[in-house]
Amino acid sequence: MGYDVYRDNTLIHFIANPDSLLYFDLHLNPGHYCYDVDAKYDLTYYGFPGEFAYSEVAPNGPACVNVTDGYPLPFFEPWDKATFTFQKWTFSPDPGNWSLDITFGNPSPSADFSGLPALSGYDVSLVSPAVSAVPWSCATIWCDFDVRLADHNETGNEKLDFDILINGNWINKAELVNTGSTDWMLKHIDISEAKGITFKVRFRAHGNNSTDILHWYVDNIHIYGYCHPPETLEGYQNQFTTTLTWNAPECGSGSLLPHSPAESLLVGYNIWRTPDNATSPFWQINTGIINELTYQDIHPDTIGSATSWSYYVTAVFQDSLNPGIDLCEPASDTITVLFPTVSLNELTNSLLSLYPNPATNIVNIVSANEIRTIEMLNFTGQRIFADKYVNRKNIKLNVSSFKSGIYFVKVTTTYGIRVAKITVTH
Repeated sequence: MGYDVYRDNTLIHFIANPDSLLYFDLHLNPGHYCYDVDAKYDLTYYGFPGEFAYSEVAPNGPACVNVTDGYPLPFFEPWDKATFTFQKWTFSPDPGNWSLDITFGNPSPSADFSGLPALSGYDVSLVSPAVSAVPWSCATIWCDFDVRLADHNETGNEKLDFDILINGNWINKAELVNTGSTDWMLKHIDISEAKGITFKVRFRAHGNNSTDILHWYVDNIHIYGYCHPPETLEGYQNQFTTTLTWNAPECGSGSLLPHSPAESLLVGYNIWRTPDNATSPFWQINTGIINELTYQDIHPDTIGSATSWSYYVTAVFQDSLNPGIDLCEPASDTITVLFPTVSLNELTNSLLSLYPNPATNIVNIVSANEIRTIEMLNFTGQRIFADKYVNRKNIKLNVSSFKSGIYFVKVTTTYGIRVAKITVTH
């Protein structure tokens, strides 16, 4: 006779033609769907008039698909076209009291849910088109919007909810209540449940008596992603070579959508450095993308008067739906790495020794020449100790109060300057 079509184990259509082998399931929300098809037979021919049967085995399937079409991020709706249809906004179950106010907004126009005509026990939503965050699986997804309430009676019973649609389920992310008129308010809402998938948002006006408010206004809806940067950038310098290490971006838990169709494409890293004492703008120093979690910046034999340079690392993400197109390039924290000062002759190991290293309590500093000053700097280049009046050839430096970690000791003698790295352990 034909075929029964099931979506997620629910019968959605009977195809009344055994020769029709195609079905279109239209107007679906974003999500993950599984289909089965069963053949339906008329048993009249077999002597059972009026009776029907299905395939002896289970329906054929499932065949599963992800519905991911949608506007790409960033998505912005300022209502400047003065129509809901330009970017395919819809209503559920109907427009109700939603309209566009072309005379008022931040700036005008704005979406307006009016208290008139009077509605009781109402529940009416303004629903966005599908928005795709499929390439943004290693990111935080944000939705910003401006909202304003012109209140009438401060009952607390009239509400405006902000929800997101994830795989067929609406998830509430914010609720505004009529407890008094407000000026324009910017809402900045984390909707990272939507990362890596396609979704919708809605503004749901509901309550007991719509005339207890005058207007809910909504304007400047902005949905965008922020990719996660490299983490734990560290660096140390040795013989005019800076070695940088870092960790890959922390992407967090996966998409709420089963079998997420795509992920962010992390293609590698770029290295950025200031040219002198962190006083000039950063510039990229690698010539090709870095595919490892470490990089060596090799300097000339002399670096002039520079004593520290600053670095950060960026992660280069590409659009998984359009490989080769850059999606985002978030930056790590910035660190500062110390360099030897060579305005005087650099001391050699035979002229200066520091021990023990690693140290727990005391570091002995012994020099063949008289020590003038000693400075202790932490890993980011901050000075945490200084003695500018040493004037002897050896000193015991107490490090028992320092936190465990890597430090730099800058020793100035009558012969020259040396910066040595020591490790403090407790």
